[in-house]
Amino acid sequence: MRIYLIRHGRTTAGKIILDQKLDPPLLNNQSPPQYLVDQSFDKIYCSPLLRTVETAELLTEKRNIEIHQGLIEMDLGSISGKPYTLKTFLALAYLKITNTTRFHSEDQELFIQRCQTTFDQIVNTALENKFENIAIVTHNGVLLALLRNHLSLLPWYKFKVGYLEPIVLEYDSAEFRKI
Repeated sequence: MRIYLIRHGRTTAGKIILDQKLDPPLLNNQSPPQYLVDQSFDKIYCSPLLRTVETAELLTEKRNIEIHQGLIEMDLGSISGKPYTLKTFLALAYLKITNTTRFHSEDQELFIQRCQTTFDQIVNTALENKFENIAIVTHNGVLLALLRNHLSLLPWYKFKVGYLEPIVLEYDSAEFRKI
């Protein structure tokens, strides 16, 4: 089975910090790589936020899309909606390193655990249904939690996954390989 992990497209929000409380639409005239559009997905899973739903709709007909609450971005508390500056970047780094609730944010360990559980549920469902190709359209934080913490496929210092740039995994005999 192939799993396409895809970060949503760019949004109208510009360079501000997005989390689950902010839900801007995608910028107009975005399109995923043609090979993704040409791909036949058995199912596309996405978070309930507009930016992931709109991205999923760029890939397939609406009937193949399943919204999954567990794929929603981390709640960043009082950092949410702030412009990207050195101060907010350091606050985000502090939040991720110390796992503090100082910013009234979601607990990072619980967030990572939520991402892992959701991913495992999706993979198990896909295996039960004998799906060959699935896509998971979600957010940067969710993708990093999966790739870095759950699957150990990204180094710890990687902080971003590109917009609409899929990371393709091959799942075979209970093992994931990055293609």
